[in-house]
Amino acid sequence: MVRKLTVVLAVGPKGAGKSIQGGILHKRFDFHHLDVGSLVAQEKSRNPEYCRAIEKFEEESGIEKSGSGNRPTILLPDELILPLVAGYIDGLLGNSRLYCNGIPRTWSQAAQLLDMLHNRWNCTAADITTLNITLRHEEAARRRRQRGRHDDTEVGIKKGSEEFNREV
Repeated sequence: MVRKLTVVLAVGPKGAGKSIQGGILHKRFDFHHLDVGSLVAQEKSRNPEYCRAIEKFEEESGIEKSGSGNRPTILLPDELILPLVAGYIDGLLGNSRLYCNGIPRTWSQAAQLLDMLHNRWNCTAADITTLNITLRHEEAARRRRQRGRHDDTEVGIKKGSEEFNREV
């Protein structure tokens, strides 16, 4: 039997409400909520090699270590993200609904993810929906200030907005 996978790819700046939408789809329609940020954090906590790979990437990229909250959010390379995503999706059983938050973040990542969905899990264009959440920078910044995460400082918000506009 061929497995059926229905996928929603959520794209939007930080503070746009992607996680909230994922929670709604999970609760009302039994979607699995793949939050790439959480997936990376889990992998870092259980896999020292993964931590070393991220540290190596940060060093090579000139990313400063900082506990001040002004450290920019970085886009990890596809070779550190896509295998985690593939492993997560492989772990889903039977026919599944999947909401992806935090991937794709670049055109390259989008192309590779779509290729994986098609070749590895037999998804067609009809099985994949993109949810593009847009809002003004001021509204995204207001929402981020309210939630109080470590990178939700004025510098972090400005850099995150610039990164999103440049990379996504």
